[in-house]
Amino acid sequence: MAVVDSSNTAQEIADAVVDNLSYAEDGSVSKCRSFITAVQAWIFTRPKRAADGAAETSIDLPIEEARRLLDDARSWLASNGEASDGAAGIKHLGFEDFRT
Repeated sequence: MAVVDSSNTAQEIADAVVDNLSYAEDGSVSKCRSFITAVQAWIFTRPKRAADGAAETSIDLPIEEARRLLDDARSWLASNGEASDGAAGIKHLGFEDFRT
């Protein structure tokens, strides 16, 4: 199930970004995937300009910072994505040389 979809409000999307921000500290692959989805949705839904009647203003949003965080998460996932949650450093456990 996706962490965000088209029914989510902008605040819910922002909350999902924050809720999943600790993916690396938690060693959580699923949290990282949810973070990536939430950041992508956040970037996609951010307006560049806002207008209220005749008044229009530009909004200086940290889109580049969000993209940097997205790149960091993708790199982390590439390094840790094969592992299960909670075992980020273990890729394969073999018993070839196990003796009884």
